Amino acid sequence: MEHKRGGRRRWRRRLERRAAEASWSQEDGTLVVRGFGRLYSAPDLAIVGLRVETVNASLEEALGGADEIIGALIERFRALGIAREDIQTSDLNFETSHPEDRLGNLRSDITVYEVTHRLTVMLRDVSVVGQVLAGSTAAGVTSIDRLSWHSADIGALKARARDLAIADARAHAEQLAAQIGVKLGAIVALEEEPFSPWGRPWRRARRGRRDFDEDMDDGEFSGPPAPEVGAGAPPVISVEGGQQRTTVRVIVEWALEEGQD
Repeated sequence: MEHKRGGRRRWRRRLERRAAEASWSQEDGTLVVRGFGRLYSAPDLAIVGLRVETVNASLEEALGGADEIIGALIERFRALGIAREDIQTSDLNFETSHPEDRLGNLRSDITVYEVTHRLTVMLRDVSVVGQVLAGSTAAGVTSIDRLSWHSADIGALKARARDLAIADARAHAEQLAAQIGVKLGAIVALEEEPFSPWGRPWRRARRGRRDFDEDMDDGEFSGPPAPEVGAGAPPVISVEGGQQRTTVRVIVEWALEEGQD
């Protein structure tokens, strides 16, 4: 039992040491150092998320309205040279609800269908991002939910950043070893901290449905006006890709030897 408790204590101590920027243990005879590698590069890949919403008292009409807008979007994208396989329906659903009248009372006798169709578009030519966004607004999208920039060859960038991280850790360790009068021996442990290249997409909260009262009367509910599918020239939207940062973090543990070379 004492042996197990001792093992757990050593394990916890080792975790605490790895949480620090650098840690020297005379008892263990090791030095643990973190290394950081960072690269900055211009993105060559963009991902755009688009949302189309239609509302109607008829499910067929709501679906048809969304499909018309999506069709116009795809035509515009194909004209910009975007391949079909880079256009994906990432979500398609509909919900039913009962709208409110001017007094805030639910009209249980009326059922409203809200269709939501989301597209995710991968742009391998980042020079057309502004045109895609502008064309989307002209085609009648409800919102642009996402615009993110990436590097297509993230593996190569990570490899270069990893080299920098290990070199940074070694330089840091050599400096510390010199100050405490020892020299670095063999690497006894190396760990690369988790890395997420894509990040998390942002989604806005769903909009409310209290905006139907202008179309409400004692007769039938016709629903709000459908988004117009524009055919004219789209607006001009300027975007800047800036630079992407690729970061690799490593934790390296060296055995220590007495004396200096």
